[in-house]
Amino acid sequence: MWACQLLPASLTTRETRDFYTELKLEQVSTYFTEATNVVYLRLRLTLELTVTFTVTLTVTLTVTLTVTLLSHSQADSE
Repeated sequence: MWACQLLPASLTTRETRDFYTELKLEQVSTYFTEATNVVYLRLRLTLELTVTFTVTLTVTLTVTLTVTLLSHSQADSE
């Protein structure tokens, strides 16, 4: 309804149709842009969480293994 207010009264049927077609294409373009942004943000978040989890797991396992090996090494030397 608000689109009708934007149209001058002197437009032909073809010009009106072209206006509405352009308006619809703009809306579709905006929708796809927003959808793409959402997908990008979700992928980025997933990647960040995966990297964080992998780094945390690697550090935890490395520290645990190092402590275990050191404790066994000290036990063997005594």
